[in-house]
Amino acid sequence: MSGDASSAQARGKAPVRLLFCGRKGSGRTSLANALAGRELAWSVGEGKAPASASWESGGLAVKALEMPGFGAGGEAQPRRFDASAMALAGADLLILAAPAPEEAWSLEAEWLGAMLEAAPDFPAIVCATRIDLLGSPRDWRPETLDLEHPASPKERAVCAWAGRLAEALAGAVPQWRKERFCLTAAGGADPAGEGLGAVFGIDALRRLVADCLPDPAQKHAMLARAFDRDIVRPRAEKVIWTAAVSAAAASLAPVPAVDAAMVATVQAGMIVAIAGLYGCVLSRKTALAMLAPLAGAAGVRIAAASALKLLPGLGHVASAAVGAAVAGPLTLAAGYAFLDFFARAEFNPSPEELRRVFAEKYREAGARKDELLRKAREGLKRQGQSKA
Repeated sequence: MSGDASSAQARGKAPVRLLFCGRKGSGRTSLANALAGRELAWSVGEGKAPASASWESGGLAVKALEMPGFGAGGEAQPRRFDASAMALAGADLLILAAPAPEEAWSLEAEWLGAMLEAAPDFPAIVCATRIDLLGSPRDWRPETLDLEHPASPKERAVCAWAGRLAEALAGAVPQWRKERFCLTAAGGADPAGEGLGAVFGIDALRRLVADCLPDPAQKHAMLARAFDRDIVRPRAEKVIWTAAVSAAAASLAPVPAVDAAMVATVQAGMIVAIAGLYGCVLSRKTALAMLAPLAGAAGVRIAAASALKLLPGLGHVASAAVGAAVAGPLTLAAGYAFLDFFARAEFNPSPEELRRVFAEKYREAGARKDELLRKAREGLKRQGQSKA
């Protein structure tokens, strides 16, 4: 058991125990890691006992129990089902991972039926995993995926497959409550080595877990706070920093006016990405409109810095540095301003409030202008080397 979970339990807080089951290769471990927001340290169970991993998040101790994968060669394994049924006694909630693009769900139906026959009132969630594999994997953009209003081929493929899975399980296992169903992609290791890669649906799964547990109001609040602090906000801050560096790099461009357009594009993409992390799908057009209240402050500064490139006596290097030192902090401040609102589910802040918060963030962001300029230059240098 990790030290985090041990410390929580030492304070008298019993852990929430989540039992993960599914066929081999269904993504059970990845799903638990995504819920924790990091790669967990798993202890291997003896015999038919489940493997386990623990963590603490926002004052809530959580213990994941993972049963060995069931099914081999298309055949059910009743003894594995029996072991899973016995493990229910040590769990608060069970989660069945059903992987895409699988279309034969007899194993999942048999397992779910066996579990709910052993404990008819036990809360069970069916979690469709690996949905990034549906349709074309190259079209996977979790930050803009809209499954409520599917329009792209990827979105339609995901919704069609999920509908077939839910209908098949609901028809085979009447005891299962169909609303306890969610779609996820748990992500792999981050190529940059900073936690997990792109995920989808983990916030919805976390809310569903909280709703299914005893005392849902208290646990939902704890889970929501923990999710924002430990998972969503760090990812949003990474998006903001990357955008700020990109904006600074755009302002190092030698052509006047081009940098201002590039900065606006970067900022709009940043807002779309942050909103997506908090479950809100925005178009780039909407994001640009949301930036409008900041145009008076940000636009004037960027335009002035861009105009310096027209002065023959100043030189490109000096004028570009001025532009980068403006665009980077402006983007950083805008990102953190919108993050403050989105984290409270306020996706349409008033222009006055947005300008007020932006002004506060800009004063803080100014202290990082040198670091942003250095990172922008390093990035451009790496790009030049890779093209050489």
